[in-house]
Amino acid sequence: MFLSIFTCICIFICGCDGARRETTTDEYIRRNGYPLEVHKAETPDGFILTLFRIPGETGATPVYLQHGLVDSSDSWFCMGRNRSIGFTLADAGYDVWAGNFRGNVYSSRHKRLKPDMREYWDFSWDTLGLIDVRVMIQYILQTSGQPDLIHIGHSMGTTSFFVAASSDEQLNQLVRTHIALAPITSFEHSPSPVFSAQFIEPLITLLQSYEQEHQQQDEQSILETAKDAMDALQVPSGLSTLMASLKSYVSPVGTQVAGYAEMVTTSLNRIRNTVPDYLGMDEIIELINLALDRGEVRGSLGRKYCQMSPAHERFCLRVLSIVQGDDEHHLTKELIRLLFRTLPKSSSLKEFLHYLQQRQAGRVFFYDYGTEERNMLEYGSPTPPEVNFGKIKVPVYFVYGPNDLFTSVEVCQIIK
Repeated sequence: MFLSIFTCICIFICGCDGARRETTTDEYIRRNGYPLEVHKAETPDGFILTLFRIPGETGATPVYLQHGLVDSSDSWFCMGRNRSIGFTLADAGYDVWAGNFRGNVYSSRHKRLKPDMREYWDFSWDTLGLIDVRVMIQYILQTSGQPDLIHIGHSMGTTSFFVAASSDEQLNQLVRTHIALAPITSFEHSPSPVFSAQFIEPLITLLQSYEQEHQQQDEQSILETAKDAMDALQVPSGLSTLMASLKSYVSPVGTQVAGYAEMVTTSLNRIRNTVPDYLGMDEIIELINLALDRGEVRGSLGRKYCQMSPAHERFCLRVLSIVQGDDEHHLTKELIRLLFRTLPKSSSLKEFLHYLQQRQAGRVFFYDYGTEERNMLEYGSPTPPEVNFGKIKVPVYFVYGPNDLFTSVEVCQIIK
């Protein structure tokens, strides 16, 4: 995942004002001199999904690009001509379509619900596969008049496609090829410290408890839940102290991944009681409450925070490197600034919990509601259904980096 679970939990709760106005997908496309069409596709449950299209010549093969967690169509175009996959495909003669999942800035509209309603955010990546992916594929083929397309997914864009293709035999006939960039399934083999027992157990307990008890909580108990979150997750509260702590414990490039979990845990323990030096505690609690209360992870807060100053930017990058793989030596200052101007976007909190549920499974399953009774209500079974990769007939090509702590050859073998 391009933005880690740890990053989202620890950084999305902190925000500020003053970040520069963000460039949008349509602006990226027009600025680079390409033709543009903006399309809207409605899901059966009322979301209005936005797709950006760089149309190809008549008869051109459609390529459907689908972003990952806390991302959007921006990432396919933001690096400009000759460096962005969206433009490269258009130059090669393809009919390029970039989709956006429900809940992000481009697909935030709903016929009945509003983003400040909890029901609006009640979805995970199994829902995206069963509904959003199908709707966008059907829309693209109907509009282009072509019999099939190529699907390119990144991170959660691959997980949702695996759900879609394993659940719909007909969909397999509509997709010529699926190219899986940094594919995500189970995290059983992930060495990332975000899946260490010290971090993941209190996090899952907290989120599951919140999901089950939310309806009975009053305003005061919600604030208490937010305070408990600060303690359970050992959220860093002082930027300068955290920076100094991480500097002492983060090893240079080449350090064995096995030592990351202990280093991060030790660092966070040392600074957990530090008084905030950039936000008051009341503000932090209010922001946590806001995210949990609606089931939303607010990407705008994360983007603003990481652009506050070079120190904040450096902190965000360090956390990313620790939990997902250290490749900072490949990044220029331009790319780092572009990264935090583009990411993260808003996503459902449920998507994060769903991924955490896959941590030791060795398999991929639909969202687990935590009780046999609730799962029976949702699925007609005491346990959630599994994704049956044997039903996927689409040729799949895997593309991943050896230093990616979330994706590995074992992940690809699960899919095979």
